[in-house]
Formats: sequence, structure tokens, C-alpha cells
Amino acid sequence: MLNAQKRSCQNIRYRPIGRRSIVGLVAILAALSGTHPGASIARGGEPKVVFVVDRDKPGRVVVELSGLDRDSVDRLKSADLDFDAWRRILRVTLVSDDTPVDSAIVGGYTLVKDVVRFTPRYPLAQGSSYRAVFHAEAIPGANRSGETPTVAVDYRVASRDPKPRPRVVAVYPSNDLVPENLLKLYVHFSAPMSQGRIYKHVKLIDDAGKRIDSPFLELGEELWNGDGTRLTLLFDPGRIKRGLRPREEDGPILVEGKTYTFIIDANTDDQYGEPIAVEFRKTFKAGPPDGDQPDPARWIFKAPKFATREALAIEFSEPLDRSLLERCLRIEGGSRGGVAGLIEIPSGEKRWMFYPAEPWRRGEYTIRIEGKLEDLAGNSVDRPFEIDREEPEDDTATAKTKMLKFIVK
Repeated sequence: MLNAQKRSCQNIRYRPIGRRSIVGLVAILAALSGTHPGASIARGGEPKVVFVVDRDKPGRVVVELSGLDRDSVDRLKSADLDFDAWRRILRVTLVSDDTPVDSAIVGGYTLVKDVVRFTPRYPLAQGSSYRAVFHAEAIPGANRSGETPTVAVDYRVASRDPKPRPRVVAVYPSNDLVPENLLKLYVHFSAPMSQGRIYKHVKLIDDAGKRIDSPFLELGEELWNGDGTRLTLLFDPGRIKRGLRPREEDGPILVEGKTYTFIIDANTDDQYGEPIAVEFRKTFKAGPPDGDQPDPARWIFKAPKFATREALAIEFSEPLDRSLLERCLRIEGGSRGGVAGLIEIPSGEKRWMFYPAEPWRRGEYTIRIEGKLEDLAGNSVDRPFEIDREEPEDDTATAKTKMLKFIVK
């Protein structure tokens, strides 16, 4: 008998159980146990509250509630909830001194699939703490008997260093006394600035507070350096040079003995639209007009010491143009060519200091001075600003480059 049963079992052919068969088997087992497929998932839901970055609006933080059982999700879908009803279920508050304030944050609630999302009306504030609390018993029709889950989560928005506002870091000439025929101002900013509207934001007033009409030459292309941090403002040359119609009709811009204030208003903005926020003012007095050319023969300096890196300091007979000083003087060392080093121009622009990258060697050095180097009134080493217009300009009257020598022993 046993042998017959054994032979019978050996003749049985087994077929793989397909996906449908597995589903059916699960349904049979569920029926025998008195449950429904998926019931264990519904009963085992674990509500979870998180603060997350909004996928649709990067940089904005929202609150999401997930892990609800199927019955709770169905009740939320069928209920017509107003803001008060939603915030009883998921309440988001600002935490002050570790205690939530009474009023909830205003925002909107949505239910997408099985996730409740709260989107604050305004971005969460940097450096502030928030708390989100889920109350399961507040869901309409929820069973309030027994223990109901409450989930609380705290979140702090990281503080970011605020972007510093742009500011005016320097205006040249830096002296409080300037020649009556001052030619230009250099304005240095801490950041690249917006271009194309600068003349609307600058003005010059006299000591009585009266605005000077059109003191600057308004060019179609403003005079900025390459990175937009330095602005050059030219006083109208037509009102500086004697004998020209604008000066005869409108008068000079600056008058010897009077005090003036240069103003940059608070709305002057950088390339990102950030204003300087604080009005900038520089007050100066107009002195006698300057018609003399810079004369290198009157400059004072002495050779630095051998094998040191002490500065070569040149004292000028008058303040010179700050921007041109940075590029119109050069030190050369015999057959070695240009000498590398750093330039420093102290306040007042009457001194130029050169610090060599390497210690000074023995030998002869040359201070090469480009002829376009100017003083504050636009007089260059090559020629004065006030040229007699009735006489032709003589380009050979002065050398294009001046040279001074010193010897390191």
C-alpha cells in the first residue's frame, strides 16, 4: 500500500505558481483569518511629520504629514475642511523661548494622494524655530476612544550670514582741500554696481545747501572700471577752462574759498539691485586754481638700502591723480627690466611707495614716469590742462616719458 502511494506521488507533475495564484492564495488565507488584504497595512500605519524643502519652489520649506491609515485618508478626502479644521489636525507654530506661541502660522493645506501638506503663506524666517503637531483625534469621524497618536516635530531654520550691503569705501582726491579747477572724482564701491543710472544718484551742493546745476559731464557710457567697483566722474571741462562759453554763461563749478558737499544718495544700487541704503557725503573746500604741470625734478626720494625690502618712497610737490599713480610709475633695474613689487599710495596722494618683491640688489635703477600722469586739475607731466587754443599743440615740446635715477650701493 505504501509502495503504491509512493509510486503515485512520483507521477505527480508540479507547475510553477503564477502571480495570480499567489494573490488568490493570499485572499484565501485572509478570509480564513477573518481579515482583508491590506488590513494589516492600514492598522500598522505610523504617522510621520517632517519639514521638507518644497519641490516646486526651491528654498521654501513646507510641512508634510504621511503614514496615515487608509480609513483616515478616506475621511480627509470626503470631508470639506476649512482652515480651522485643518489646523486642529496639523498645527504649525513659531516657537519662542521654547514655547509655541498661541496663534498658528497662516498657510494652506492640501491632500495629495495620502500626504497632507501645509505650505506657509510666507517663507519661514531664518534663525527661527518652529513646531508641527499632528492630532489624530481631530480627523472627522475618528475613533476618540482609547489612545490616539500625537506626533510633534521641531525644526529650526538655519541662519545665513546676510549679504553685506554695498557701500562707498573711498572717494579721491581724499584731501579736504582741492583746487578750484578740480577735474575729476573717483568713487570706489565695495561691490560691482548697477550701471546706466548713476548720474541720477549723485549731486553737488554748496555751503548754503543749494544744488549745483549739472556739475558733471554726463556721458552716454559711464566711466566704470572693468569690475564695476570704481566710477570716474568728470567735472564739465567747459566750465573749468577759461574762455569757453559754458563757463562764461553758467560760471565755474567750484569757486575758491567756498565749501561743497558731494552726495551719493541711498538708492544707488549694486548689480543685484541692493541699495547702499545709507547716503554718502564728502565735504571739501575749493582752493586756488592749479595751472602748473607736475614736475618730477621737484620730487624728493632717496635710494633704499641694499639687501633689504624697504620701500622706495617718493614725495610729490602736490597731490596727484590717484588712479594714474597706480599705473604711470614703474621701477626698472638695469638689464633686469621691470622690478616686481607692491605699490602703496597713502592718504592725500602726495606720496608713492614701492615695496620690492625681493631684496634690493646693487646697481642703478630707473623710475620711469609716463607723460600722462596728472595732478588734480588735469595738468599732466607732458602738458598743462589749460592750453592756449590759438597756438598749435606741440607734441614734441616735452618728452613722453620722464626718468629719474637712483643707485643702490
